[in-house]
Amino acid sequence: MSDASRTLTWTVRALGWLIALGVMAVFVHKYGTSRITSATLQCAEQSRTERNALAFGQQILDCIYAKSGPVERWMLNDTKQLVSALPYAPCRYVGTWRATRPGAVYTVTLQDDSTFIAEPIEPRNADTITGSWGFHKDRLIWFYDNGRVWPPDINPVRHQNDDIFMVTEPDRSTTTYMLLKRFNSTACARV
Repeated sequence: MSDASRTLTWTVRALGWLIALGVMAVFVHKYGTSRITSATLQCAEQSRTERNALAFGQQILDCIYAKSGPVERWMLNDTKQLVSALPYAPCRYVGTWRATRPGAVYTVTLQDDSTFIAEPIEPRNADTITGSWGFHKDRLIWFYDNGRVWPPDINPVRHQNDDIFMVTEPDRSTTTYMLLKRFNSTACARV
C-alpha cells in the first residue's frame, strides 16, 4: 500500500470516528436533556414550600439533581455551582437602576437580601416583576416570584464603570443598567 493510500485510509477512518462521536454526543445530549426535562416537570409539580424565589429555585435544582443520573448531573454541573453559590449580593449592584433594552425600560431595585423589584417605565402597562437575584463569576442570576420558575435566568455581565453595566439576555439582546441610587448597606458582599 502506498503512502498516499495509507494517508487517505487513516483520514477516512479519523473522519468516520469524528462523525460517529458527534452523533453519539448528540444522542447523549438529547437523552440528558429529556431526562432533565422529565425531572423538572416532576419537581415543579411538587408543592411550593418556599416563598422566596431563590430558595424555591434551589429546592427545584436539588430535586432535579437527586432524580438525575451521571449524564444529567454533568449537564447540570455549571448551573448547580451557580445556584449553590447564592445568595450573593455584591455591594456594587445594591441600589436602584434604570434597565433599558429594546422595547422596555424598567426601574430595577436590587436589595442586599438578594430580592429585587422591577417596575415598568415603558411600556407602562407591563407587569411589575419581583424575585431574587445573585451574582457569581461575572453572571447575574434571576429567579422570579411569578411566571418562569425554572431554569433560572442567567445573564453574563460586562461592566463599563461603577455606574453602568450591561447584561446579555438569553435572546442575545443587551440590557443596559444605569445607576440611579446606590444604597449604603452593611449586609451586601464587599468584593
